[in-house]
Amino acid sequence: MTTTIEQRIETLERQNRRLKLLGGSTIGLVLLLVVVVSAIGQQRWKKVDPAAWKGRVIEAEAFTLRDKNGLRRAELIANGEIPGLVLYDENEMPRLMLSANKNRSFLQLADENKKTRMELLANQGISALYLYLEGVKYDAAFAATKDGSGLVLNDEGGNPRLMLLANKNRSFLQLADENRTDRLMLSAHKDTSGLVLNDEGGNPRLMLAAGELGSLLRLNDDRGEGRATLGVSSQETNRIGAMTNRPESSLVLYNKEGKVIWQAPKD
Repeated sequence: MTTTIEQRIETLERQNRRLKLLGGSTIGLVLLLVVVVSAIGQQRWKKVDPAAWKGRVIEAEAFTLRDKNGLRRAELIANGEIPGLVLYDENEMPRLMLSANKNRSFLQLADENKKTRMELLANQGISALYLYLEGVKYDAAFAATKDGSGLVLNDEGGNPRLMLLANKNRSFLQLADENRTDRLMLSAHKDTSGLVLNDEGGNPRLMLAAGELGSLLRLNDDRGEGRATLGVSSQETNRIGAMTNRPESSLVLYNKEGKVIWQAPKD
């Protein structure tokens, strides 16, 4: 079957559309200029000389890519100081946005309902990743700065439930309940590591610490006042108020006024 000029042109146009779609997904637009020369007799194509197109530039403030059905699938826009790339799904809903200027670069992903699901941000002071469940409040965030890095996880109501921080001096974990009350704090640095458990009112009820001076377990009442200590704790040794540390084997009980009511070993 003899191939006509029109059939060959249609084939090249289909290839051209596929190349444009591929180029749009990698933040670039490929312009394929095909020169078709009809040969007399044998209907042969003359190849395009690449040198003939060297140095030619197309300039515009925006490019739009459409599929074979005429639907918008990608846009490359230079809008003021923030140029950007937007990719659309088959319903022309924006699903990806990429932008950059001298202050920051930004990537945003959305679902089929145009709700933001992920944001990636980088600027001079911070790099951050945000994940969203309903597109209103972030459900997870990870950030890094020159002073340290952190992770925050929220519940379905947007309440922070977990926070993890780390820098060159210490690492820190904090857990909160549905009322945003801190219930557990765990920290570690070169001198001391500690655990604090709070009640529903945010009052510290248990404190556990370990450091170069020894270890200590302290139990508090609902006012946050110490009622029992196990391990190294401080005590006055004379009338001028000099302080010394009890040995790690010490157990001390206090009344609600903070006075010692029992201890072992005895002084």
